[in-house]
Amino acid sequence: TEGEGRLAFVEGIIRFCEGNAMRSGHIKGDEESAVRRHEEASGLFLAAHRCWCEGYGEDHPDTIKSVTMVAVLNAMLKRNDQAIEWTRREYHLRVKVWGERHPRTQKCRAGLRALLGDEDEGLSGEFDKISLQELAEPDKYTEDNVSASDITWDTDPFAMEEKWSIESVMRMFSEAGVSQHYNIPRITLAKLIITAKAGYVASNTFHNWRHAWSVTMASYIMIQSPSVLPFLGPREKLAVLVATLCHDITHPGVNSDFLIKTADPMALKFPTPNCLELHHLDLTLQMLSPGCDTDILLNCDDTDRSYIVALIRDLILATDMGQHKHIVTCLTKLAEPGGITDTDPSQVSDETRRQIVQGIVHASDLSGQALPPAIACQFGKRVLEEFHTQHEREVRENLVESSFMKDLHLPLAQAKTQLGFLHYVAGPLWSAISRLFPEFTPQYQNILNRAHEIDFDNINEWGALHGGLVAMNRRRSSVLKGEGPNDTTFIRIRSEGARNCESSTSINGRDISGASSSFPPAGTPKGASWDSHGS
Repeated sequence: TEGEGRLAFVEGIIRFCEGNAMRSGHIKGDEESAVRRHEEASGLFLAAHRCWCEGYGEDHPDTIKSVTMVAVLNAMLKRNDQAIEWTRREYHLRVKVWGERHPRTQKCRAGLRALLGDEDEGLSGEFDKISLQELAEPDKYTEDNVSASDITWDTDPFAMEEKWSIESVMRMFSEAGVSQHYNIPRITLAKLIITAKAGYVASNTFHNWRHAWSVTMASYIMIQSPSVLPFLGPREKLAVLVATLCHDITHPGVNSDFLIKTADPMALKFPTPNCLELHHLDLTLQMLSPGCDTDILLNCDDTDRSYIVALIRDLILATDMGQHKHIVTCLTKLAEPGGITDTDPSQVSDETRRQIVQGIVHASDLSGQALPPAIACQFGKRVLEEFHTQHEREVRENLVESSFMKDLHLPLAQAKTQLGFLHYVAGPLWSAISRLFPEFTPQYQNILNRAHEIDFDNINEWGALHGGLVAMNRRRSSVLKGEGPNDTTFIRIRSEGARNCESSTSINGRDISGASSSFPPAGTPKGASWDSHGS
């Protein structure tokens, strides 16, 4: 029954994608053909739901996934009553299994509100009330309450008050000169910042408003530094501040790889390895749409608006770890003889400016460990906890596990993960930045210091050790020992624990009795555990 459900779900996804591709013009087919594909997909998802309800139970993650797709298809087919019924069912199941503050629960709640015509239906939570109150009083926020001297590398994002965090970002826009240059109305800027702040999921341990504010702060300090300032104009500075402010908006607390593995609607909407970054970009551009009350570009001419929007796109996409190696290479070349160090800043091309600000935004996004020790330790613990939570979900939902997120309840695994990040990711990036702009050498030195603090002989004394991570009580897949290849028995253990094991020496009729159980495959280079979809 469970296998039949899995087959029906996969076939449903294929029909769903075919229908979408027909509507987008990527494959041949008229609107009638697209609707027919979506109707077939809806039936297949219903079949998967029936199978999984019988085999797994109604509150299993796979079953909830099928409920989501039935709701999505009913909405696309304009079956409003059924869409409301299934979306409401999905919402209550998500609240039961993951809680009301889980990002996917919040997303489902937003979808239900849209279907209900924004009727409350008792769905409002404390988070929404705070956000609505902030949005209702944008005129009470002013940068005059914040001194520019209060915004430094030492400013603690975990100690700031909510109102100050909004007004300090307004001060950054003002100090950078972009509020004045583009005549940005104070209330419009306040609404943009409040809306962006409300879009960050407070329950995320790392990808939340504190991270967004810290990244924006780092980028602001960098673009205002004496060595960088001559290379940038107001267009580049405005694009940097908007991009860093919104670069992780509505981040679900898992990476793109997880969204792809779970066939998340976000991954289906943006079917590329960097679906998260495209999602953040999509929301940012919506807030900058002409006529929107958060459009701070309303007084820009068409040429400037087009340039700034295109640059914001490049900068948000530059936060994808898949771009890391390319960005480090570009920064390294710019720092070499013949690069920008011997060039008149007024003579550099727009492409060179783009490379500079891409490097600044990417470095700002990875600036947590470049900050003072206490703040760096906080960010380090928080990202480890978020990785640990994702890995636990991967195990629970029977997904391929992210190797660098495994066993983070163990001090040694935490130290290895953090050291790998410092040596192979943050270190090379900030090394290139500090060679290009030497005034950021102290931040690079902070990263080196964090690496030196990790003493494997006294790991329990490490200041950034997260002692609160606990492993799930679960059984792992294993291979029974036998006398020879023909005696090997394949054991599949479903992640929910109290489920029957299936023993077999074949999958889909193919003999696996002689298959090797070694992982990773022979020849895999050291350090290959970092994937291109890492946070």
